[in-house]
Amino acid sequence: MMSCVSAETCTPWYCVMSDPFFWDSVKYPTGLVDMVHVGWVQRLLRSADWMGFPGPEPDLVIDGQTRVEAHARRVFDKFVELGIEYVAEPTDSEPGAQRIRPVNEVLKFGKATCVDLCVAFCCAALDAGIYPLILTVTADGGQRRHAIVVVPMERQWAMGCDVLIEEGFSRESMMPGGEDLKDLLVEFVGDPGGSWLAIDVAQVTGSGAGWGVALSRGAAYIRDWEWDVLVDIGGLRSRFPDRALPPGGHIEKVLTPAHTPLPIEFTPLQLIRARHAIVPFQEGPEIQQLRTWATRMPEEAARHEGDGDIAVAVVTGAGGTGKTRMAVQLCDEFSQKGWYTGFLPSTTEITDAELSALVEVVTELLVVVDYAEEARRGLVARVFRALQDRKTATRIVLTARGTDQWWDSFRSRMEQDGIDLSRTLKISNLGRLQQGVETRLLADLYERAVEVFSQCMNLNRPSNSVVPDDLGETALDVVLQAWSKVCSERVDSTAMLSDRSELYERVLEIEFAQWRKAPILAEVSNRHLHRAAATLSLVSPASDEEQVDAALSVLPEWNSEHLRRGRFAELLVQALLRTDSEKPICLQPDPVADHLILTVFGNNPELLDAILLRNEGVGCGC
Repeated sequence: MMSCVSAETCTPWYCVMSDPFFWDSVKYPTGLVDMVHVGWVQRLLRSADWMGFPGPEPDLVIDGQTRVEAHARRVFDKFVELGIEYVAEPTDSEPGAQRIRPVNEVLKFGKATCVDLCVAFCCAALDAGIYPLILTVTADGGQRRHAIVVVPMERQWAMGCDVLIEEGFSRESMMPGGEDLKDLLVEFVGDPGGSWLAIDVAQVTGSGAGWGVALSRGAAYIRDWEWDVLVDIGGLRSRFPDRALPPGGHIEKVLTPAHTPLPIEFTPLQLIRARHAIVPFQEGPEIQQLRTWATRMPEEAARHEGDGDIAVAVVTGAGGTGKTRMAVQLCDEFSQKGWYTGFLPSTTEITDAELSALVEVVTELLVVVDYAEEARRGLVARVFRALQDRKTATRIVLTARGTDQWWDSFRSRMEQDGIDLSRTLKISNLGRLQQGVETRLLADLYERAVEVFSQCMNLNRPSNSVVPDDLGETALDVVLQAWSKVCSERVDSTAMLSDRSELYERVLEIEFAQWRKAPILAEVSNRHLHRAAATLSLVSPASDEEQVDAALSVLPEWNSEHLRRGRFAELLVQALLRTDSEKPICLQPDPVADHLILTVFGNNPELLDAILLRNEGVGCGC
């Protein structure tokens, strides 16, 4: 047994780690092993993803022969296949300390720092009988830090095996057998002179990087950077059995992805949906406010031991001003930083187990509640209460149309329950663009929208794509005009649009022309399609064919058409108004749906009353 004892002492990690995912390499370096779990990688991955990871073999090291490098390479290559993205360590981390993402979050969310990757790699290494250690190194006086995995090739790991470092960690350079570790490293694939691997696991995230680069970079870190601390993961884990079980896997069921893919068979109007993010995002001061709000830490004077790090942003504005699109952009940006981001489902229930899984997420959290003024207040309140004590950054964005009265009422209720919402950012009346002040900005948005719509529809860019003199008042007005211009090329119409009402009518004309291409709707009148779409937009049934069928049955023209109505409902759910499972079925964008509802029911209050009476209890408005 080789002993490489540090001069300092360290209380065992199992006695001091009150927060199992916060690693303080200065005070409790051995605490890192508490995040390395035998068997978790196999349990957490789908069988197809796990296939190919090596398992333990009794003759991995025998009679002076070793296959440890080949085994470690298989682990590395499998991590490359998982497609994990590298994210930087949070800028607010304390020197020598940071919060570590547990392996289940690394595998689920696909985001990791260098330490996160080393921890996850060590989990799979132990499963393969490989003896791993994690080394952190520094440069520029500690301003830069990095973590790598170090593996002795002449040693095999198993429970109860001999340990390399008696105290579990070392701040001094290792001298295996009295030789400098730098002289024992494998520098390249097939290097016959090395007996230790220094693996830069972060290379699993690099495009074009491979095992050879990971070895050479790892060796370079040991040669050129300053030694910080080496944690004997294999030795510590061999002494203390790991009885922890991986989480139950409810995380992915709580939030839905902010950015949803466009259906392969899409209608023209689906191109405009904010969640598909087809039109490039238009930068504005509001998104910068949200970025600053999301990354600002609570004032130290106002934060006490045990307090959570939660903040709320309330974004209000008329329909079409870009609230949802901005929330999607914010989620995309923070997902790239390593946060877990997404939208709270608007129709499906969240169980206590799923909500508990969300609370236990160690990764920073960004939750969007779209149409918060129409959302289920009880669910939103449950989420607030559950998340208030999370230690890592928790940000909740609420978007809403109309006034702020609903928020004042909701905030009062939450504060009565003892939830502090003092760190609330309010962005009111979002995005009413001022013609003449931002003319070039609007023109750029129009031209980019024309370009992307032409590409999506496989059409040539319109030959006469002059930017209109009046682009409207909102971002949606601009985008719809670009959309109408491209679609007009398809349907051979060049009529000029004089106001927003005509624009919306033109949008509906183009959309319903696409609907009638379905054989079952070829003979349906334009009036009846208007009434069907207006009814669904009014009552907003869940994305369920039976509920859509029931909503349509109120209309006289569909009441007795049982078979055809059922096929129409199926077509609406699966194609024409297809949406994410948590979203209701309705026409989008909202201002177009509002216009349609007013047009259809404004002169027919009897039909409106019949529909509302029949659908009493179903949430109105999409």
